[in-house]
Amino acid sequence: MTQINNNGPNFFGELVDEEDLNIIEEEKQREFTEINILNKDIDNYKNWEVWKSGKDKSVLRKPKSDDELFEDKTWILFKRMGFQQLNRDRNFKIAVNGNPKQIDVFAKDEDNVFIIECKSSIEISNRSIDHDIDDILLAITDYKKAIRNEYGKNFRISFLVAIKNIKLSKQERDYISSLKQKGLFILTIEDIDAYLELANQLGTITKFQFFPLIFGHKRSSELTNITVPAMHIGKGNNKYYVFVIQPNKLIKLAYVYRKELASPQQALGAYQRLVNRKRLENIKKYLDGGGFFPNNIIINFTQKPTFEPFASKQEFGDIPYGKLTLPPYYGSAWIIDGQHRLFGYAKTDKKDSGNLMVVAFDNLDVKKQANLFVEINVNQKSINSNLLWDIYPDIYEGSEDAKQLSLRTISLIAKKLNGEKKSPFYNRIRIPSIRISQKDTNYTNLTLTNICDSISNNELITDNGGLLFRETYEYSINFAFDIVKQFFDYVSDKLKEDWEQGEEGLVRTNIGSSILFIIFGQFIKWLNYKEISYNDSEKFNAEIKILDDIFDKLTKMTPAEKGTIKRSSSEASKLETAQKLIWDLKEKIGFGVGLWKKGGWTLNIPNEENSNNAINSLTTETEKALRKLIIFELKRIHGEGVWFKVGIPAGVKDNIERGIQRDINKFPYMREEKEKLAEDEKLVYTDIGDLKEIIVYGQNWEKAFINIFSKDKELTRIAFEYYAALRSMRDPIHPDRNLDDIGRGLGYWHTRWIRRCIGLDTTMYTT
Repeated sequence: MTQINNNGPNFFGELVDEEDLNIIEEEKQREFTEINILNKDIDNYKNWEVWKSGKDKSVLRKPKSDDELFEDKTWILFKRMGFQQLNRDRNFKIAVNGNPKQIDVFAKDEDNVFIIECKSSIEISNRSIDHDIDDILLAITDYKKAIRNEYGKNFRISFLVAIKNIKLSKQERDYISSLKQKGLFILTIEDIDAYLELANQLGTITKFQFFPLIFGHKRSSELTNITVPAMHIGKGNNKYYVFVIQPNKLIKLAYVYRKELASPQQALGAYQRLVNRKRLENIKKYLDGGGFFPNNIIINFTQKPTFEPFASKQEFGDIPYGKLTLPPYYGSAWIIDGQHRLFGYAKTDKKDSGNLMVVAFDNLDVKKQANLFVEINVNQKSINSNLLWDIYPDIYEGSEDAKQLSLRTISLIAKKLNGEKKSPFYNRIRIPSIRISQKDTNYTNLTLTNICDSISNNELITDNGGLLFRETYEYSINFAFDIVKQFFDYVSDKLKEDWEQGEEGLVRTNIGSSILFIIFGQFIKWLNYKEISYNDSEKFNAEIKILDDIFDKLTKMTPAEKGTIKRSSSEASKLETAQKLIWDLKEKIGFGVGLWKKGGWTLNIPNEENSNNAINSLTTETEKALRKLIIFELKRIHGEGVWFKVGIPAGVKDNIERGIQRDINKFPYMREEKEKLAEDEKLVYTDIGDLKEIIVYGQNWEKAFINIFSKDKELTRIAFEYYAALRSMRDPIHPDRNLDDIGRGLGYWHTRWIRRCIGLDTTMYTT
């Protein structure tokens, strides 16, 4: 019998099972309610549409209400999860305090009964469901009594409130969470959609991925007697069990997601990444055709099993044999390797009779679990790097290993860039676990691997911290996201047309974004050099404008030039492209000098000019030329008689006077000569810092030097500072002997830049 009509005293209305479940599911999948009527009665159905019309009868239909569609979707979920008996329609009732009470969804399997109350809103609402929860709590005892009387046995009875477009307050969520001990839970529309999608992959065994979320760490009586003969092998913390088990027994305990209590969305993502539906079907065909698997499945028990050595002949050699009782908890066995073999069996008639060899570890710590997973699935198999980056947050959750934490953090930063609507990368990154919603490959053209590798290669997050590491790896996720987002907000706006073109452009391709991340890494180092806080958005946005020349170069590139860059995908070619884009800025202010330590062009000083004597001659000649240029320009803009008075800053005049006085004190006989020095001659007493101050002072800059040096005054200041560091090497009193290779090279090339500006050098030096 597949339909059960109930007229009390416990149940009222129809329950269906067996083949009728498929028939009712077809009805519930429709968006319309359909009825067959005699044509003579059609006037009694004014709100119905005639769908099909015959000689004597017609089929009428009308759209289902939003709340009915939601109830149907919830019903379909429990049917697809393998529940064997469900209510026929909305007219099913259970006796509460002697009166029939309507039930939206009733679902039963061998050991469980779920009573589901569905509450929905067309628009997002803050409506309270406290009253509905109180009604359930008041009726719990009567529900349990009626179910026990109807079936003549005890079931584990759970109560779900399924909600759609209802936004619960924190107080409500906390209250509902406190009711789990009474078997009451919340299921959102997002949860239902996730489990329905999971059921499309796994079929009826989805309920064993649903149960751990509901029942948590509670012992389950239906799992208490799963025992197998086993060997207990190993020593210390490296012990494991080896046993043979029927697939249907292990399926009840197994899951592929490392966290025992995952959200439905997390669980769905894990299965999409780690379980291939087509592969499951192929395994089913293989098994149905008489095939078997001689290799073992590897699992880790997250709850303690019980091992009892056999009373007689307890061990062979030093290997104990005994009876292993598996943990009586849903979701207590994490599958490290072999999920396709196990779940493939679940789709066949051999799930009860087949045998699987299992190697089971007992409560491995997170680091060992993760290392074992990577060893099997990465080092021993060819696993897609996109998939690997996608699963790092799962397998390294809770790890204390810096390397594992850094990989997890990098992945979560990239996923946050893809998941936040305000991010320029929103839905632009192809992530295996959310591929269902990503259909436009030009829109979603960046790979997770590319973004994660870019974060890693540019040392934004490393196992030693990194440029964007702050306090903890967990804290660094949001911190790094904010900084990367701010940079690429500017880039995507500055290069908007190219950015929107995706693969047709350059900057939002995998190669283009890699190059931009190289520039971003150097920009972060630049902010560190300038001692600018990343969190100061105003200063960040002001400073990023130094990169406008780089972005202008990208804007002016021809399609052919962009095509050449896109065809060169090696890391070396990406670095070289970034170096070429940065070169002029490096020449002006030293931006991105770290790139020249990685290969390509170098900051090395030509051998023939790398001695102290050569550098001394270079800087001496440069300063003489600078003084002549300054005198000429100041006389030109201020006048022959007033140039010194008007064009020299007071601080520089003080330095000049102190220099003259030092010579007088040292050589008293020269007092008269020194006191009568011409203004032109007084500039001998200036150093490179004084010359810089004269150049950027007041009207001097705007009227004379702005067109000689860079139009950015601050950049010119920095160039002179690098020059000054090099010059200090020839200071006989306080020489800077600690200048490293980069600092020495920067000083040299900035000196060359200054010389080109003032006309001493006319060639571009690109060693």
